[in-house]
Amino acid sequence: MGQKPSLAKTINKYKVVLVGGPCVGKSCIFHRVLKNEYRSSSGVGVNIGLKSIEIDGGDTVVVELWDVPSIVEMKKDCQSEYLDACDAVIFVYSKTDASSLGHAMAYWNCIGNNVPAVVLKSKCDCVVEQLPDAEALTWLGNSRLDSFDVSAKENQGINVALKLLLFQMNPAPSITMEALE
Repeated sequence: MGQKPSLAKTINKYKVVLVGGPCVGKSCIFHRVLKNEYRSSSGVGVNIGLKSIEIDGGDTVVVELWDVPSIVEMKKDCQSEYLDACDAVIFVYSKTDASSLGHAMAYWNCIGNNVPAVVLKSKCDCVVEQLPDAEALTWLGNSRLDSFDVSAKENQGINVALKLLLFQMNPAPSITMEALE
């Protein structure tokens, strides 16, 4: 009697870390992604959760999402216990806090461009906007990162940004001429 072929499919798991300054909406984004609910309170400490997400094109991946505390003074070894072995980073800044894009820039300077990343401009449902300084805006333009206006409260833009990030990490196999013949 022969062995039955395995029907098990390997599902990739990716560690994705939310980073940004204090009170920019990281915990709200965390809860929106994992539980599809809005919570207005800020998180304290580290939150870690798992979510299965189907990427357009068919593959399902598991996201291990980390919501980590903010560190305003960034150092080269910043948050290494959180960022070690991460597969992607989501930089978060707030439309309502002019200094928050500077915090995202500080994280970028600490982390570098070694992992796939996107930038989320949170709280886009708010009427009030504080414009970041010219240096931070220049960084955002020069970083060449995909940037999204999002609202955890209104559930806008977060899923699109996350799916694009996951697609960048898990691209569909390329089609070769041999496969077409």
